[in-house]
Amino acid sequence: MIMKLVFDRLWNFFPGLALLLVSFLAFGGTAFSATTEDWVFVGPERPPEMLNAVAGDGNGVFVAVGDNGVVHWSPDGEQWVFLPIRGLHGDVMDVQYLRDEWILVSNTGEVGVSQNGRVWDIQSVGGAFKKIVEFQGRTCLVADWGIATSDDNRSWSLKYKTFGELVDAVVVDGKLVVVSYQHNGMTSLNLLGTVRVDSTIDTDDWQRTEFDVDVRGLEKISLAAIDGLAVVTTNETRLYTSTDYLTWEVLDDPSGKNATLENAFVWNGRIVMFARLYKFINGEFVVTEDGTYVSVGEDVVFRDEEDMSPMLRDAFVFNGVPDGSVAISMPVHVADGRGFVLSDLGSLYNSSDLNDWNLRFSGIDDDFVSIASGEDSVVAVSESGAVLSSENGISWTPILKIDRANAHEVIYSDGVYWINSGQFESFTVRFNTYGRNRYSLLSYSYDGLDWKTTGIGPERVVDGVSQGNKFVYYDAFVYTGELALAVSRGGDVYRSENLEDWEILSGFPSVGTSTVRAGMVLHYYEGEYWTRSIEYLSNAIRPSLFSCWYQSTDNGESWSFVSETPPEFIDLSEYSQWPYAEGGLFGNEFSTDHWNTEVYTFGRNIRVGEDFRVELSAVENDSARTRLVNLSARAYAGTGDATLIAGLVTSVNEEDVALGGPEVLLRGVGPSLVLLDSNLSDELAKDPQLTLYRGLEVEATNDDYEAGTNVSFAQTGAFDLEESGKDAALTGIVGAGLFSAHVTDSEGGIALAEVYRIPNVGIELENLSARAVVSGGNRTLIGGFVLEGESVRTILIRGVGPGLDLEGVLADPAINLYRGAELIASNDDWGGNVFFKDFFEKAGAFELDDDSADAALVLPLGPGAYTVHLVSKEGDELYFLMQLGSSCDGVS
Repeated sequence: MIMKLVFDRLWNFFPGLALLLVSFLAFGGTAFSATTEDWVFVGPERPPEMLNAVAGDGNGVFVAVGDNGVVHWSPDGEQWVFLPIRGLHGDVMDVQYLRDEWILVSNTGEVGVSQNGRVWDIQSVGGAFKKIVEFQGRTCLVADWGIATSDDNRSWSLKYKTFGELVDAVVVDGKLVVVSYQHNGMTSLNLLGTVRVDSTIDTDDWQRTEFDVDVRGLEKISLAAIDGLAVVTTNETRLYTSTDYLTWEVLDDPSGKNATLENAFVWNGRIVMFARLYKFINGEFVVTEDGTYVSVGEDVVFRDEEDMSPMLRDAFVFNGVPDGSVAISMPVHVADGRGFVLSDLGSLYNSSDLNDWNLRFSGIDDDFVSIASGEDSVVAVSESGAVLSSENGISWTPILKIDRANAHEVIYSDGVYWINSGQFESFTVRFNTYGRNRYSLLSYSYDGLDWKTTGIGPERVVDGVSQGNKFVYYDAFVYTGELALAVSRGGDVYRSENLEDWEILSGFPSVGTSTVRAGMVLHYYEGEYWTRSIEYLSNAIRPSLFSCWYQSTDNGESWSFVSETPPEFIDLSEYSQWPYAEGGLFGNEFSTDHWNTEVYTFGRNIRVGEDFRVELSAVENDSARTRLVNLSARAYAGTGDATLIAGLVTSVNEEDVALGGPEVLLRGVGPSLVLLDSNLSDELAKDPQLTLYRGLEVEATNDDYEAGTNVSFAQTGAFDLEESGKDAALTGIVGAGLFSAHVTDSEGGIALAEVYRIPNVGIELENLSARAVVSGGNRTLIGGFVLEGESVRTILIRGVGPGLDLEGVLADPAINLYRGAELIASNDDWGGNVFFKDFFEKAGAFELDDDSADAALVLPLGPGAYTVHLVSKEGDELYFLMQLGSSCDGVS
């Protein structure tokens, strides 16, 4: 509750003062590791991943989990928000709410525990877990290899059983029932099903039965059980049933519908299955998309659930267009009386009756293929040609959609972004099929925001009227800042000085009797252009391939064959020597790794890939970590209630304290403000005094600053002061703690309270704050803060009035955040945002009422100078800045 202590102390010191407050937090949750192996998802809010399970706590809160560490949280089952959970590296297979705690497991052995379903503690237990059950008062994590048990969800005992490929595990009628399968050596579709039943997990006394299973889809094997009945579906018309969980009866087409039975689940005391209709066409078994739900109770009598529709009308939307009806044949997850359908594109539907389904969130049907970093931004492009730009690697803005072709890569060089778009085509040499990229569109931008798409061919003129550039196919492209070259597999070379006007050059020769070229690249090095071409000889049983390197020393005018090995400056490991062979003869140059590229920028590695994903790695070194380095607050400074106050909380390395302790620079500037704004000369504080407090104890004071007695102002980035010496400045603070710097002036006037971090002395400014009397005009308080480093920080900014629970405060504040003159974010009423609550909790910030009129923002910011405006909705615009919180690396 550090922040509440700051507020209480400031208020009690000046009782009756009207207090305007904005809190600012540099916060990152659990610190990143110092390796790029630790990645955090920061892309689209709802990542399109396969979701595997959903659970409820009985009080309306739900959690859904899925592949690639995806966790979603919902306060009501209707509104869902994605949670990036650090430490989850695998697919999250199950989630349950047991004994007043949430618990999840992954297929890479991670176990997560949470009190609220939002903030998770992750530990690595080992093993690939698939299912969570509570049995005999203990939590059991079930895997193919056995079971891990725990009494407290923190310490685990491993019991090796070697179940086989786990289908499911349920607790029913006081027994733990585990169903698994393994290949029986006949065909991949003939499995040996195994059911194990144990009444106690303290011994190895498992009862077991086996039966042959002939399946058409492994993903459709399912188990469902209620007291007195268990069923196993195998995507066949037959159904395995048991009333004692050990003796199993095989029923053939028990539904009487010529339907395969799949994805069994328990619904309101019945076992429900999806019955998919099939037909025999020309003697072959053909499964249709039509079907219905059927259910069976303890009487093992099937019932048609006519009111349960298996269809979602216009359920899936691709690129904004409904894709028609989709059968709900995927598993239905039941939690707290509701059914949830989770598709493999990340879409989630829920229903209370299995008839009316509501779409709650949906995935994105696209993949990122490439990313590039420029001077001030980073650009990513998707397979369908969507271009996105970001100033920090976290928040992404769609810029445009390139039409008519798929994008393959985005590159930045010499002040220009460019995107090569086209298609992937195949060709055949001696009955072997190969693939290669074929570019036809060039899109370019000088700032990552304004783009133009054109062809690289010469201008087309019809009846004297220009038709624009001719769109020709090219295989490789390079830009040097002065010239752009492109080459085609036929050996044509195109050149341009402005990316618009193109000329065709003579090209380069073929080697031997080559008939096909592929795998082409272009390089520029010290005035020389180099291109590589892989030549295919058609007179071989298997194509004989070799790499041909050509060189041009006259800007592409003429080319000569040099050798079959590249020049020394080219790292050939960046390229596959062989093109893609569909028959598997050669490595795939266009592998999935090609579509999951990464770039180092903002002090981190940023990678993009399938399913429209963006991930950030850790900040790799301390120097790249962005810090709070300065707070400036300009306002009227007098005495008593009119004191201008800057508050701060510091942390230090204990070794630095033992050596005498690091310090910060504090200043109370009055007369020297004329250097910044000559119009204020008549209103400035003439002789400000500066007093540093730790709590209520005075630590240091200064009245008239004397040059040479403090740390160099230039070292901190502070501006010089006038030689009159009437301004105040001091260095102080030894150790970590809560401090406040008070600026007073006996006559009263405009003053500037400043806090500066001194580089390389081991101190961190964890919290910064400012408070003053505000009366409008030049007596408005203006606050600014500075972030310095290479990476991006997640920031919490609060404008608190009603939340102070005091008289005389601002009734309805709103926040505007500026970078220079640009408004980059704003908030009026914070609305009880549950994720903001997590930020408050982790940083020690006091709580706000959900329905309060206080304002709050959470957003990523890069290095730079910022200003927060606290706007009074009742009239004047007031500027106030209050920073509170804990600085640490990472992205929340």
